[in-house]
Amino acid sequence: MGPKSVEPSEVSLGYDIFAPLWGLLQLGAAREWDGTSPFRPVFLAFVTARRDSLARLLSAVQAVGDLSDQTVAIFEEQGGWSGADPEFVPDQLGASLLTYSGFLAEYPLDLADAATVRRVIDAGTDLQLVNLLQGLVGAALVRGPAVRSAAPLVVESMRAVAEVIGAAAGSVLASVVSSWRIAHLSQALRPDSNMSEARRARLRALALQVESRLSVSRPDN
Repeated sequence: MGPKSVEPSEVSLGYDIFAPLWGLLQLGAAREWDGTSPFRPVFLAFVTARRDSLARLLSAVQAVGDLSDQTVAIFEEQGGWSGADPEFVPDQLGASLLTYSGFLAEYPLDLADAATVRRVIDAGTDLQLVNLLQGLVGAALVRGPAVRSAAPLVVESMRAVAEVIGAAAGSVLASVVSSWRIAHLSQALRPDSNMSEARRARLRALALQVESRLSVSRPDN
């Protein structure tokens, strides 16, 4: 039996969700950026144009982890789009994109190299979608409602994110779930993990419900 786990705080669970969301917004804006003009106006326009989808997303996120209004407010307060936030300087933007991608390219990132930047953005989007699903499932396990209610909220959150970043939800989210199973689920469900058997059973049930709702299936051989 592994060591006993320490329950994360509500704020910590919130950050586990908000951090990949912030990354996805920045990566999405970078995808629309021309590589030469100031980035901040593009980022602000990207966020502003998606306010309705973000509101729907945050509503589902709040319900997933029974998060307080104060915790949800962190998303806006630290998102990087307030009037007091400075312009992204090139080195800062490059480092940020590399961080979100798992440093797929060398530092410093050459923002003039369009092919490399696009590869970093694509990889970062994949990684942050997986991280977001992990954050949502983690919050649901610790603070969320019963599996029957939690699974639709997790799925609604992921579909809202796909809408925000302009992805085709069906194919993209099925791929995200498959990647999440490999990166996170297999480790959490090991008998020697620090998760209780009761929580492992809840995780298995939640994963099954999320998979079925996102139509994850293996192609026929």
